[in-house]
Amino acid sequence: MAGFWHRRRSSIIRVRASPFLTTNEPTAQPTTPKPSNPKLLKRSQSSDQLAAMGLFGTSTTKSTEPETKIAPNRSQRAKCWEARDAFFECLDRNSIIDSVKEDKKAKEVCGGENVKFEKECVASWVEYFKKRRVMEYNRDQMMKGLQNEGAQQVAIPDPVGQAQVSPK
Repeated sequence: MAGFWHRRRSSIIRVRASPFLTTNEPTAQPTTPKPSNPKLLKRSQSSDQLAAMGLFGTSTTKSTEPETKIAPNRSQRAKCWEARDAFFECLDRNSIIDSVKEDKKAKEVCGGENVKFEKECVASWVEYFKKRRVMEYNRDQMMKGLQNEGAQQVAIPDPVGQAQVSPK
């Protein structure tokens, strides 16, 4: 791969060259000049260490996983939802609302359903569904409390952008 070296402050970095700028010359490894001032020497060593840690340098190793993840198709989503519903039904039977906080009890009572749920669904979906379950429970409890206090439901007007009929 053809490339060229670019000097930036105290370090030299390799910049990927355009395929139109190819040469037949082999690329030489850069040598960083050692500064005579000890303070500058410390600074250049620390920047080399940071680049080696991958904080400011580019990584040359490639991941074995593909960078793009494929979204689940319709049948995979249906399997995920079935596993979620089975897991949540088991939690309901055992009066467990928050399976994250009561993880030990949930795994003890609904271990099989939990394993299937986590196997069939993407990890981010599992986390989302568990949090959503708790949020919906809290919302329902708040609505019941408000109704018990005598709160009345208010009609919400049409969404913005649609014609609204004024009362006559």
